[in-house]
Amino acid sequence: MAPDKSPTSTPIPMMVKTAPKRKDPDALEVRILSGITEFDAAARLIGHVFSPDGVSHVPADLTVAVSLAGGYVGGAFIDNELIGVAIAFGEIRPWQHPREAPTSSLAMHSHVAAVASKARGRRVGWSLKMHQREWALARGVDTIDWTFDPLERRNGFFNMTLLGAQAIQYLPNLYGEIDDDVNRKQETDRVLVRWNLNSPEAIIAASGTLVEPAITDAEMKKSALWPSDRAPSAPQVFSGAQQMRQLCGTPTDIEALAKTDLAAALSWRRAQRAILQPALDSGAVITGMTRSGWYTLER
Repeated sequence: MAPDKSPTSTPIPMMVKTAPKRKDPDALEVRILSGITEFDAAARLIGHVFSPDGVSHVPADLTVAVSLAGGYVGGAFIDNELIGVAIAFGEIRPWQHPREAPTSSLAMHSHVAAVASKARGRRVGWSLKMHQREWALARGVDTIDWTFDPLERRNGFFNMTLLGAQAIQYLPNLYGEIDDDVNRKQETDRVLVRWNLNSPEAIIAASGTLVEPAITDAEMKKSALWPSDRAPSAPQVFSGAQQMRQLCGTPTDIEALAKTDLAAALSWRRAQRAILQPALDSGAVITGMTRSGWYTLER
């Protein structure tokens, strides 16, 4: 039999876009996690951050599933120790804000991000989100959503100002009662954050440039809720229907306040809800936050 002289197929080289590893001068490394050992470590870290007994609400088997389904499971390391983790998965049809144009772009939902307490202040969370942004853009994803508690001033400043995201929807008592060290005995109101990865705000934030919103004394005087470390005054309903911009304050440290004065923490929840929920329901968007604890809402 004559030898087969048909042409053989030659593999075509393919370029696979992957998010690069990020390192800083303090030996911070951010990369994709893999293998059950690292997934177990991620579950333990999440447990230590959110629960006093160390029980994780994101077990390793769920992280395995997210990874297998093509989701994002990123980790931050210092000296080979996992000190930060972020997990996100795909969204089929993200909620559309009335101000947004219809889009068919790919989106993801960031389910959890956690940083060990000893590593706070080292830009670990920011580095994780920047790695997540690069990873998503390399795969054609240009929008990432997540939720956070609007009473958490530190998280609000991080999300709105350090990342350039916006809060577009108010979700009262979204998760019901959560039995962890952060949420116990509190109503779990959240705002839905939308991070448009190619927006001017996100691009500026990714460059490391901090753009804090400028506010005026006149705007502060019109606000129904001022930043404070004490219980707020009686809730006042948002009355800025004719205003293009409105301010809303936050407590200095809601976690500390809830541990020492739960009634005051609950008062803050109701007062802020009375302002933010009708505002966002009527089309306003939280576009920024100041270090002093003011959210800026714009229409």
